[in-house]
Amino acid sequence: MSTDTNNAEESAPVRSTDPDQIESEIEATRDQMSETVDALSHKLDVKGQAHDRVEVVKGRAMAARERAQATWADPDARSEIIGKAAPAVGALAGVLVLLGVVRRARS
Repeated sequence: MSTDTNNAEESAPVRSTDPDQIESEIEATRDQMSETVDALSHKLDVKGQAHDRVEVVKGRAMAARERAQATWADPDARSEIIGKAAPAVGALAGVLVLLGVVRRARS
């Protein structure tokens, strides 16, 4: 039993008796606690997190809009986009016409 007590005493941190050192340790502990409280407050602030997320998404949307505007301003890129989109638009128009014919047939 005495060896367990000795091991516990040996592993215990050595505390300073110097007042300046103690004050320094207290200040460091306060700083750590302050950071921890701030982190916990941020995690619990759902409204703030949602607002932050909205701002990130807005930023991405604005960047995508600017890229699209820049691409559309380039005549070569514009014709390429129209060329790629034309078959899809045609297919969509065909599907819509087909749906309209089927609806009329059922009526």
